[in-house]
Amino acid sequence: MFRRLVPVVALLLAAAACTSDPEEAGTTTLLTLPDTGAATTTTPPSTVPDATSGTTAPPEPVSIDYQVRHKSPAEGGDRLVVLIDPGTYSDIDLENLIIDIMEENPDALDVDVIDSVDVLDAVVADPDGLTEQDAIHYLVRLVGGRTIQFLGPYEEFGQVAVGS
Repeated sequence: MFRRLVPVVALLLAAAACTSDPEEAGTTTLLTLPDTGAATTTTPPSTVPDATSGTTAPPEPVSIDYQVRHKSPAEGGDRLVVLIDPGTYSDIDLENLIIDIMEENPDALDVDVIDSVDVLDAVVADPDGLTEQDAIHYLVRLVGGRTIQFLGPYEEFGQVAVGS
């Protein structure tokens, strides 16, 4: 049925477009096709629209529990290595984590965040010399108390200045 309807609709649209009457030249004719019973699906949006402003609200940040697994004094402040549970976090989640750590540890100058205790010794010894396998567990770090640098699976987010 639908295959027979397509040529008829095309012919009607062509005829409507070729009118010689100047008053009808700017009008459009819409045809309603019969419901074929085909199912349609939609994917719900990842965020919920704000009913008052018509804008989309950002997702709520996640609170991340952490453990300070290593602390060593360094010139100008302390170096911390922090362990969090494995999971999927946003760049905002990790940025907020670094800020929380800084607020709770005001002497922290450098902070390394990992999600596996298996890489703790390697990160303490030389965070820049990790193997590719270990680097996937090294998520983010604070450098010099001023710059948050995303690493491993979050490397695409680059770096941001604290407080920006």
